[in-house]
Amino acid sequence: MDDTPTPESAALVRDYELAVIAFNVAAATLIDRLAANKRPTDQELSAEKAARAAVVAARQRVWNTRKEIDDEKKLRCSGLLMEVRRLLARDNRRDRTLVDA
Repeated sequence: MDDTPTPESAALVRDYELAVIAFNVAAATLIDRLAANKRPTDQELSAEKAARAAVVAARQRVWNTRKEIDDEKKLRCSGLLMEVRRLLARDNRRDRTLVDA
């Protein structure tokens, strides 16, 4: 099976990477506040929480899309295999007909 990413899955991975960067920036702000022994603002806490949720959601979209692509490939391969078996069975029936004749 071809493991080349589809344009859709590549875009989802980019979205995930951007979400991780946004989370890292938000987390760094909280780390800076902690190092300075200051309490983060409610807005900073909310931003980090939202960024963390965005990472989880983006990652889930990547895995769901990859599963859909894998399932589709399996179905396609299964369909091809069924067609090959059908053709082989047809050829075997024809061969037996020729032998019996």
